[in-house]
Amino acid sequence: MQETAKQNQQTVFTVEDKEQTQVTKYENNEVPFEEALNMTGVGRYTAGLFVACVVTVLAMAMETFGTSYVATACACDLRLSTATKGLVSAMPMLGIVLSSHLWGWLADTRGRRFVLLVSMGGCFVAALASSLANDWVTLAVFKFIAAFFASASNAVSYALLGESTPASHRHTLVMMMTSGLMLAQFVMSVNAYPILRLSFDLPLYGSMRYRPWRLLEQVFGAWSGVAALLMLVFVKESPKFYASQGRPDMSVKILAEIYAVNTGKSKDSYAVKSISFHETLASTKQTNVLRSMWDQTTPLFRKPLLFKTIIILYIVILVYSM
Repeated sequence: MQETAKQNQQTVFTVEDKEQTQVTKYENNEVPFEEALNMTGVGRYTAGLFVACVVTVLAMAMETFGTSYVATACACDLRLSTATKGLVSAMPMLGIVLSSHLWGWLADTRGRRFVLLVSMGGCFVAALASSLANDWVTLAVFKFIAAFFASASNAVSYALLGESTPASHRHTLVMMMTSGLMLAQFVMSVNAYPILRLSFDLPLYGSMRYRPWRLLEQVFGAWSGVAALLMLVFVKESPKFYASQGRPDMSVKILAEIYAVNTGKSKDSYAVKSISFHETLASTKQTNVLRSMWDQTTPLFRKPLLFKTIIILYIVILVYSM
């Protein structure tokens, strides 16, 4: 037993010594961000972040594509014609188109976690409000608002996961997260089928009745509430966001916290105390919102990003038009 204990002590010493050696080989002990992120390892935080991001993306899908289930189920209750049913179903797409750019700018200037908290929280409240609609106009308005908030979760979730995961597992987890999104229709069906088979009819107020479609809308909205709770309790801000904002001290703090959760060790044992970041820093100069959005957007349509932007737009058009 004494021999085993000695071997374990030697193993721990070797790992910590290796991490310290990785740090000291860089000038002024400033470790490149990607190397510092790799040193946080893969463990409980990585798994929890992955689950939180998958739930967030599924919540977005519930609110965006689940409207077709709700509109069909409430057609008699709210006296929807074919035209009004189509209008209600189109509201989420309109909300996404009108809000995506704003959320992208906020994610780049205010933080990924902040945007996801606001997004999922707002979506949850709007979804619950839409479940109490007593006419198709109210339902359409709240579905628009819910989708307006939900649209932030798609791209921002991928950014948060990728920027908080070591390069060795980044592509795998992002691919798995995308595959999880493909399950959205299945998950919606699993939620909708047993609920819409129910036949309860309970009085609420006035002429309003509580019927299965309202419960279904609340269940779809509950996914946003769960996602917001996970982001609030477990998920940390992207360390790369702080690095890009010229705040390396906060980036190191987040990296140390991720390291502690992943490895079960103390934050103080994280060898990195300073990082270097060689990508372009985001501007911290105070400007008005429209000017800031313009400054964040125009580089996408200039060299060297123009060709990549065209490819991405082409792929997105192909995916969503098929």
